[in-house]
Amino acid sequence: MNVENWLFFWINQKLSHPILDRLLVPFSSLSVWLPLLIIGAVILVIKGGSRGRLAVAAVAVALLIGDTLISNTMKDTVGRARPGDVVAGSYSRHTALTEPAFLGLFQPVKIKQRTKARFNVRGSSFPSSHVVNNVAVVTVAVLVFGRLGYLLALPAFLVAWSRIYVGSHWVGDVLMAIPIGILAGWAGVGLCRWLVSLPGKIRPPLPAMRMRLPSPAVALSEADVSFVVPFYNEAELVVEVLNELRAAYPLAEIIAVDDGSSDATGAAMATVDGVRCLRFDRNRGQSAAVYAGLMQCSRAICATLDGDGQNDPSGFAKLIDEVASGRSDVACGHRQARRDSWSKRKASKIANRIRRSILDDGILDSGCAMRVFRREALQGLIPFNGLHRFLPAFFRQNGWRIAELPVGHRARLAGVSKYSNWRRAMVGISDLFGVAWLLRGVDARRDLALLSALEESAQVV
Repeated sequence: MNVENWLFFWINQKLSHPILDRLLVPFSSLSVWLPLLIIGAVILVIKGGSRGRLAVAAVAVALLIGDTLISNTMKDTVGRARPGDVVAGSYSRHTALTEPAFLGLFQPVKIKQRTKARFNVRGSSFPSSHVVNNVAVVTVAVLVFGRLGYLLALPAFLVAWSRIYVGSHWVGDVLMAIPIGILAGWAGVGLCRWLVSLPGKIRPPLPAMRMRLPSPAVALSEADVSFVVPFYNEAELVVEVLNELRAAYPLAEIIAVDDGSSDATGAAMATVDGVRCLRFDRNRGQSAAVYAGLMQCSRAICATLDGDGQNDPSGFAKLIDEVASGRSDVACGHRQARRDSWSKRKASKIANRIRRSILDDGILDSGCAMRVFRREALQGLIPFNGLHRFLPAFFRQNGWRIAELPVGHRARLAGVSKYSNWRRAMVGISDLFGVAWLLRGVDARRDLALLSALEESAQVV
C-alpha cells in the first residue's frame, strides 16, 4: 500500500467517529451552506463598501478561473475515479437529501461501505473543486481584508479534510487543489484591481464630447421614434405586445425581431399591420436581436423594450419627452413595484450594485429594457453578445447625457422567462469585466483631440 492509500484509509476509516460524521460531512456539502454564503455575499455588497464589493467580484472571478476553467478541465483530462467509488473497504458519507438542503443537518448521516473494488473506472476526483474554491475564497479574503481573512482558513481546512473523510477525494487531489485555489484567488483580485483599482471607479466621461453632439434644433415627437422589440419563443404574446404598442404610438416605426424562435412567433409577428419584421435563421441572443433592430431604425429617436409583455408602453411617453425635448440624450426606465419573483428581484438588486461599483454608470436598474435615445448614440456601440445589458454604460462613457425615470412593470401573462438567476449571473460576470476593460480605453479628451486633429488636416488638404 502506497503512502496516499495509507493516508486515505487512515482518514476515511481509522479516524471514523460519529462526532466527526456530524462535523465533517456537513462541511463537505455545498448545498447545505449555499443560503448562508449568498447572505454573506449580499451583506458584503450592501454594507461592505468598496472592499466588500471588490471581494465579492474577485471571488466570482476566482471561481470562474479556478473551478470552471482549471479544475473542470483537469478533471476531464485526468479522469481519476473517486476513492469511494472504486476502493474496497472505503466509506462514502453524505447528508440526507432534503428540501431545503440545510434540513439534512438534522437527519442521520448516510454511510455506505464499498465491498468490492472496481478497476478501469473514470471519474472526476482530481483535483478537488471544493478545496480549489475554498482556498480561492481565503486567498481573496487575505488580499482584500488582510489578517482578518485568515479566519476563513479554519473552515477551508475542515472542507479539505472532509472531502477525504467522506470518500470523495484522495489526499493528492486535495493537495493539488491548494496551489490552484491560491492562483485563482490571486488572479481574481489582481484582475479586479487592474480593471478598477480601489475605490474601483472608471473615470467619468468628460463633457467635452458634447461639443460634437448638440441637442436637436427642433423638438421631436412620437412620429420621430423607432421602436425595437426582440422576441424569442413568445408566440402567445407577440400579437398582443405589438398591437398594444401600435395603439399607444400609431405614428411611430415599430421593428419586431424574431430571434430564431422554434415556435410560431415569426408567423404571428407577420400578422400585425404596420410592423417591420426581421427574422434570424437561428437563435443568436437578445443582444444580437436588439442590435440588428437598431441598425434598421430610420427615425431620429430609438426606443427598445422586451417582448415578454412586462413593459408597459404607456411609460414611454415620459422617456420620449425627455429625449425629444432635448433635456437628455438617453432616457432609461427604472422599474417600480416589480412584478417578478422575490429571488429574481434580489438577484437583480445585487447585480445592479456590483455593476455600479465597477462601471460607475449611474444607472439603478440596468435590467430594464425600456430605453429611449438619439439615433446618433448608436455610433459609439460595439456589438457583442451581452451588449443589451450595458447600453447605459456605453452611452455614458461616450459623453451622452442620461436620465433615469420611473416606469411601470407588469407580471408576465404567458410564456416563461428565458433566463435563470444562475445563468444570468454567470454570463453577466464575464461580460461585466470585459466591458470594464473595454471602457477603460475610452478617453473622451483624447478622442476629441484626435477628431479635431483629423478635421484640421482634412481642411488643410
